[in-house]
Amino acid sequence: MLYTHSARRCRTLLHAPPFAPLYGREAKNFLVPTPEHGEFGLQQQNLRDEAAYKVQLAQTRMKIYYDDQHSKLQDISVGDFVYVKLAKPGDRGYHLNNQTKLSFRKTGPFKVLEKAGPLAYKIQLPPWLKWNPVISVSHLHPAKDDTFQRPQPTPGAITKDGIKKFTIDDIEAHQVTAKSPGERKTMHCKVKWLGYEERTWEPEEELQRMFQGCWSSTREKLTNPLQGIFRQHSCNTGAILSRSKYWSGTW
Repeated sequence: MLYTHSARRCRTLLHAPPFAPLYGREAKNFLVPTPEHGEFGLQQQNLRDEAAYKVQLAQTRMKIYYDDQHSKLQDISVGDFVYVKLAKPGDRGYHLNNQTKLSFRKTGPFKVLEKAGPLAYKIQLPPWLKWNPVISVSHLHPAKDDTFQRPQPTPGAITKDGIKKFTIDDIEAHQVTAKSPGERKTMHCKVKWLGYEERTWEPEEELQRMFQGCWSSTREKLTNPLQGIFRQHSCNTGAILSRSKYWSGTW
């Protein structure tokens, strides 16, 4: 044990094998071929050199592959927009409701609010998305400008009970009108759909059926006492509604 400790200490201090400091001479290398070994010894040495070279080449390739996959950090700054990578159904990670195998693999873009750590950022999420806003860079992807100015893909419909439904992002305005003089006036709300630029006017009956018990409080916030002038109101409900009957744009 004393010899082992001394050998390790000598190797640490001298950065060399302890044989020479202990015995005063270099150890013999039995693997170096001499002319006495002939052609066979030279062939064996060449095989060892070739094997060592291939091992070093394989290690270099593994290092290049690993560095290419792991060493590059995402170029993200505060104020930029990023996408959140979505995991496949059944895997651990971030998911959306009604997600399938053929759904998009990322959602967003979302604005970066601040840096929450060396490898995490806090992003601005919509109220309907119940995620922790602090997300690791491994789940983020920078949203770069499209040089071809292609339109962003729409999120698509959520099929529920065989009916295509869409998520409400905001209720922007309302108006009370009648189809013709003398008929009962009904309220219509201007709805902004999540992922779509077009707005549609939906009847109160349809919204009441969707909101169920909470529609009365939502209606009070929408009602403007100043002679029917529209008032902007951010609802951010995140609820879903079928718009096939009242959709005014091209679908």
